[in-house]
Amino acid sequence: MLPINKNTLKLLPSNPGIYQFLDNQQKILYVGKAKNLKKRVASYFRKNMDVKTTALMNHVNYIQVIITSSDTEALLLENTLIKKLHPKYNIFFKDDKSYPYLFLSMHQFPRLIIHRGAKNQNGDYYGPYPNAAAANESLHILQKIFGIRICIDTFFKHRKRPCIQYQIKRCTAPCVNYISENLYQQNVELLKQFLKGKNKEIIHSLTKKMQEAAKKLQYEEAAYYHKQINSLQKIQIPQYVVGSSGDADVIAIEIDQKNIGILVLLIRSGKVVGSESYFHESLLDNNDQIISSFISQYYLGATARFIPKKILIAVPSTKKTHIEDQNWLEKALNEQTTYKVKIITSTKKSNDIHWLKMATQNAKHALETHLLQKQSLLQSLQQLKEELSLTKEPKSIECFDISHNQGESTIASCVVFNSNGPVKKDYRRFNVENITKGDDYAAIEQAIIRRYHTHQFPDLIIIDGGKGQLHRAQTTLKNFKGDVISIAKGPKRKPGLEIIYTAQNKPLVLPKNSSSFLLLQRIRDEAHRFAITRHRQKLIKKRVTSVLENIYGIGSKKRRLLLEHFGGIQAIKDASIDELAVIPGINKELAKKIYDKLHESII
Repeated sequence: MLPINKNTLKLLPSNPGIYQFLDNQQKILYVGKAKNLKKRVASYFRKNMDVKTTALMNHVNYIQVIITSSDTEALLLENTLIKKLHPKYNIFFKDDKSYPYLFLSMHQFPRLIIHRGAKNQNGDYYGPYPNAAAANESLHILQKIFGIRICIDTFFKHRKRPCIQYQIKRCTAPCVNYISENLYQQNVELLKQFLKGKNKEIIHSLTKKMQEAAKKLQYEEAAYYHKQINSLQKIQIPQYVVGSSGDADVIAIEIDQKNIGILVLLIRSGKVVGSESYFHESLLDNNDQIISSFISQYYLGATARFIPKKILIAVPSTKKTHIEDQNWLEKALNEQTTYKVKIITSTKKSNDIHWLKMATQNAKHALETHLLQKQSLLQSLQQLKEELSLTKEPKSIECFDISHNQGESTIASCVVFNSNGPVKKDYRRFNVENITKGDDYAAIEQAIIRRYHTHQFPDLIIIDGGKGQLHRAQTTLKNFKGDVISIAKGPKRKPGLEIIYTAQNKPLVLPKNSSSFLLLQRIRDEAHRFAITRHRQKLIKKRVTSVLENIYGIGSKKRRLLLEHFGGIQAIKDASIDELAVIPGINKELAKKIYDKLHESII
């Protein structure tokens, strides 16, 4: 680490690498990359720098560099450090999720599912889809048309009769041989063509097969093809705009003072399939640097992020034909793929121009909407401070909720909100243990202790409950200097009549249409949703295993073998005594005990 003085630049190397600017407390303010560290850092000490860069340099007391072996390695390291450290002056777009794909397996009877994460299984991947809702909708449509199974292999292997998917006409039940392997494979091939956009070819092929079946008097088969043709003609996977063939991402940026909005238009097989919006408040003033940082964070290091061959950029300045570090970024992207990736900022193709205009228009609308929502939330927070007489306007809020079933499987949840809305990556759940069943007060105390043992306090803590829960929380939070309130259900637990308890234990009923009350309701409901989801999962798992645990002679090993072999408690219940006796360590006598016990239980 080097202190900033007249000799600092002389000590810097000319190698590629990353540099870090630190303040007087050695806190990292900014991380940057460079092909030549000495030249890049020297550029910050020029005269006539812009106002925001000058403001940054006024806080810089130290500089630290890391030399890398290549330019690309410097780019990747910068990207990693920004995501890890979140420096104050860097542009950081808070999204690093993997996008959903449809995955078609390579089984004898292939399985069609939604997949996230690394693509390391044998099979075909289609996508990505802009969100889980779009992927689910597409999956349901494809099931209706082609009848491809979605069940796990253990479930598939041990079916004796069709499941509910067959009953609702979303599967052709290959598990019980209701469809031949040949016809199932034909449906799989049609599915592949459909996902590649070859709709006309599929309909033509099916029409020909229908006519051939009718000539052979195979009317049942002809009716099956006729149904598929009708479905394909009426139902299409949602596609909003049709263009030329190919995949591309179109990136547009909109800036309103320090607020940045970036929109990515997703083009797949020549069709606009969705968009993603990202927002940030920037302390620096370089549009090119914003776009460069976004491309780096969006594509590099994300294991499941699809990189198209063409990335179109709507550059704010029409005079520019390149963005900052464009060649550098292209080189790094090409190293991540097996094909050539091109970043395009100037084009004469009509479809490309159309997409760029569309992306720019949508980026402007997205930022305007974001700022309006943010302003509305800020007003709600200000109103909340006034109506509840809080010590200050809450910039950070955390809400606790307890969920259990007559004291069983108690779960505590903590959801987090700030001035931008929910911060889902900071949500937490706690398995509450070693308390008296149904003791919500003890559950609240345990959750608070565990949450703030290492985590810093927010401005406002909300407890889902009444006076008692609030008092227990206040007693537990001895060193907390912020505000604690609770929100209790009103008479007959009717929404809109909730009672708010503050530190003075004075009950308040806010107007049910006030923005502050609606915000409290939203936060409380989110905490409840987050808690009850895990509670139900835990309860179902416990009940499934408890049925087997109550059978004498079934230990953890045999229980595990049963569940692994049959895939679930319902499949075990459907099995015969002979089928149960196949499991190692289970003889016919024990198999009969299992059979009798499961058939006297309600599962």
